[in-house]
Amino acid sequence: MDFLNKISLMIKVNRWSEDFGQINHIFQTDGNKEEALERLNRILGIESNPTIKSVAFLYKGIATCLLGRYQETVESADEALKISPEFAPLLYQLKADALRHLCKYREAIELYDEVLKIEPKDIDALMNKGFCLNKLGKDQEAINIADKILEVEPCNIKAIDGKAFSLYCLEKLGGDVNNNDNIIVKIVKFKNPNANVWVLGEQKRDRTWDVYTLESQSKCLVAKEVTTEMFELSLNKLQTSWQKGDGTRT
Repeated sequence: MDFLNKISLMIKVNRWSEDFGQINHIFQTDGNKEEALERLNRILGIESNPTIKSVAFLYKGIATCLLGRYQETVESADEALKISPEFAPLLYQLKADALRHLCKYREAIELYDEVLKIEPKDIDALMNKGFCLNKLGKDQEAINIADKILEVEPCNIKAIDGKAFSLYCLEKLGGDVNNNDNIIVKIVKFKNPNANVWVLGEQKRDRTWDVYTLESQSKCLVAKEVTTEMFELSLNKLQTSWQKGDGTRT
């Protein structure tokens, strides 16, 4: 996006380029966030250029969010928005994430919607909006969001998992489930300890399973209407192969 390119350019061509470079390195390497905050507060205490200040507030918001200081993240995002509203998409996302962590789900959804007006297929905004909807008990809306994500990324494990959980909640909380044959009554998840491979099993009302084996965002094996006996047998074989370090062979 243009605003991201503008931020990158501002970081490179001002007198604080070395500080911003070090801050970027801290973020990328999971370094000392308090050190990043010290550098950012120094910049904010001296710098008068409004665009550079807005970038510093943006980075301060990221640092405080990574430290779990979410109210400070909200305040930093607000300061940056006052100065440079052209950075709004990124700042809305940052502020919404902080509000989500503060359990202010309705406020967070409003901001995710602002992001989605600009970028309707923003996966992070869709994913986090779905999470907030689920927390508010709006499970059918959360399912609709998951479906939007899966149209773009059919093997997105978080979206598949989130949709399964929302379907499960509809069953347990007595939602409008009478005409929905895909209601989930049980969820089973396993992860290969030696690789980023997941197995997600979703048991439906008729007691058959839909089973997803996900090796990446682009590689997903799906088995529909598997019996419990076959699911347990396949899962035992798979876990045995993982323990032997044989990847996903069954």
